[in-house]
Amino acid sequence: MRTTRTKEDFLEELTRFVIQRGIGSFTMAQLCQELSCSKRRLYEVAATREEIFLLVVDQLFAGLLADSAAVLQREEQDLVKLIQAYMAIGIQAGQRLSDTFRAEVESNPASQKLFDDYQQQRIEGVKQLIMRGQAAGMFRPAHADVIAVVLVRASLVIRTNAFLKSAQLSMEQAFDELYTLILQGIIVDRAVPKV
Repeated sequence: MRTTRTKEDFLEELTRFVIQRGIGSFTMAQLCQELSCSKRRLYEVAATREEIFLLVVDQLFAGLLADSAAVLQREEQDLVKLIQAYMAIGIQAGQRLSDTFRAEVESNPASQKLFDDYQQQRIEGVKQLIMRGQAAGMFRPAHADVIAVVLVRASLVIRTNAFLKSAQLSMEQAFDELYTLILQGIIVDRAVPKV
């Protein structure tokens, strides 16, 4: 067993494992075997698989929100590029998430709440960027709250495995389509490049 990993390194490895393979089909003993760690090491993180899962989900979304906040702080003059950079954070995150992990998030009320909270914070960021673009004359004067409601409601459907399978899209493709539609609707007389 490897004992040289720092706590942070171990948590990163655990997070990668869970988002790539899920956690529901593994026992704690199997997780220890897969991660080459002792049960004690795993129980130092959390006492149950659900607690581990929720920790991973929370850390994943916290990291994405930190990246989102960094984009919001940028003084970029081209608000289209800025909003695309902001939206790309979610698209790129979606590429890393396995179907198994997404299904587990979708089926767990606590992780679903974390996802809802994450998406609401991301939508607030989009609203800020839209208002900045409107103030700069780059975006049409559509009401930012209306745009946010469209994004939230569409996101609730788009992120489900049932929709993705029916539409034959990956999560990142579906969100790319949504974001492109929104941008095409608000940009003043300008071609919208794909996100």
